[in-house]
Amino acid sequence: MAGAMGTTFGYVANRPPPPVGDAKLLERVIEDVQLLLGPTFDALERVDRRGRESHTPASRRHPIMIMVAALRADIASFGTATPIVHVDYLVELRALLQTLERWQRHPFWPEMVRGLAGEDEYPHTAILLAAATYFEDAGNSVEFKETGRDRSPDLFLVPTVSERIAVEVKVPEVLRAPPVALGRDKLMDVVKKAMKKARTGRSGQLSREHPAMLVIGGFRTWASDLPDFEGAAAAYLQEAAKKGKHKHVLGIGLLSFLTLVKRDPTQQSAQAALKMAFVPNPGYEGAIKLITETPPHLQRPAR
Repeated sequence: MAGAMGTTFGYVANRPPPPVGDAKLLERVIEDVQLLLGPTFDALERVDRRGRESHTPASRRHPIMIMVAALRADIASFGTATPIVHVDYLVELRALLQTLERWQRHPFWPEMVRGLAGEDEYPHTAILLAAATYFEDAGNSVEFKETGRDRSPDLFLVPTVSERIAVEVKVPEVLRAPPVALGRDKLMDVVKKAMKKARTGRSGQLSREHPAMLVIGGFRTWASDLPDFEGAAAAYLQEAAKKGKHKHVLGIGLLSFLTLVKRDPTQQSAQAALKMAFVPNPGYEGAIKLITETPPHLQRPAR
């Protein structure tokens, strides 16, 4: 139900090269999104059209509709002397497709699609699915948790039949394609607020009932923010360890959708990547371990 390990973001031998970024590719991506989301896509498009045609247009649009509209404009530009491609939007939609295709046979599939339909829920659902895919690719079995009345984590990792690791996903507004790098101080703020929201008390999403992990999600994270996040999260966890707090928390991770661009003298290509910057908690006192590294048989061979 989770697909073959490593087939989404992990390395698989003989993976085909990225397709040519022409009008046909853009059309195919939009068609694939329509087919995969089905009636949900049609409903989003109707709402978006009404909003744009209204005398008082909505101040915000659904992220999927923004990306689709940009790619449609790009398709039209191929008939001019200066064609344009919104590479980040194209890569994000392709990453979303790859992730969704991975889980479409899972019983949780209808819940995933419903989550993507909400303007405010989309970032959280996209990162949640990416996190589940990342953990599966690294060799951790994943169990989705349906939303209920009680505060509960988004995922459980299942190391053994009798063990569970609670995983809570937070996607702060400030990490949704920030225009500039945030820097360590702001990222420390992000870590503190995300942990406070998740809560580690008895009724929290990261309660002491299970070993736990906080995943903070971001889109198009700046490269310099990855080491800054690691520094901020490490400082936060070191301070917590001194105070004897969060002893059941394995660590904090920043999970980011990235666009990898490869350039050579004749052309350039872009593809989706998923990066987990995981910071272990020095004060963790549990026995259960988390697999955060890509297994050797899925890693790209050294050249």
